Amino acid sequence: METKYIVKESFKRKLRDLNSATLQQVFFHIIEKKELPREQKAALLNYIEGRLKRLQKKEDYNNPNMTDSEYVAKWGK
Repeated sequence: METKYIVKESFKRKLRDLNSATLQQVFFHIIEKKELPREQKAALLNYIEGRLKRLQKKEDYNNPNMTDSEYVAKWGK
């Protein structure tokens, strides 16, 4: 049976406080880490990738230069 790694809630809270530039740095730092087990690295990268997408979506939503149709084409409804 395979053990699934779950990202701790305390770590998620710390990641939610970061801006997108800092979060990208953390993302690339985790990729380069040799000591992390493969399952743990995959879970962390998956969470950070989702967080980056949410931040980008929020930035696009608040961007006055992006039309509604461009936003919907990029992100859906």
